[in-house]
Amino acid sequence: MAGNLTYDGICRYGYDDWSRMDKVTKAYRDTSGMLRIESMIDILCCDGGNRRIKNRI
Repeated sequence: MAGNLTYDGICRYGYDDWSRMDKVTKAYRDTSGMLRIESMIDILCCDGGNRRIKNRI
């Protein structure tokens, strides 16, 4: 993941193979420390020039 932020305390961020953000989901840590994912906020899609071309949600 090349040092990308994956969780900020509110959201979990997913990245593609080129380190471009492609998913944002609401998340939280339960009492055992496991990261739990709630609902999808956004799915991002980029073209070859790293431009966001489509929002799929």
